[in-house]
Amino acid sequence: MWLGSGWWGLLLLANAWDAGSARLVESLGGKAVATTSAGVAWAWGYKDGHALPLERLLQTASAITRAIDVPLTLDMERGFGNTPEEVTSVARLGVAGINIEEDRAVVLERTSLLSPRDYSFDPSRTASTQGEGVTLYR
Repeated sequence: MWLGSGWWGLLLLANAWDAGSARLVESLGGKAVATTSAGVAWAWGYKDGHALPLERLLQTASAITRAIDVPLTLDMERGFGNTPEEVTSVARLGVAGINIEEDRAVVLERTSLLSPRDYSFDPSRTASTQGEGVTLYR
């Protein structure tokens, strides 16, 4: 299994649902790890589709970031929460990025609440990906 950058300059991300699956991705050569909203929800016993509470996602993100040394990007479904503090609480855990999916109106509403100063990214994780020739965000 090959995971990483180089194939036409693309970054290939395998999805993990917990710390164990994230460690497996990293051990197989993954240069970064992504989460799957369905997998994380099912691992906690919830249905996919915006049923997972933010607290559970934060617990999962925290466990994964402690377990791996490569960058993590989280699937945040529709962004969770109604305030910038709720939405950006994931970034404070040291994740490299997030993706907000599906509902364009919700995505625009949630991201309009954010500004660059709301983020607290771990520069050491950015540097580690840049050393591999991969930029996850600028």
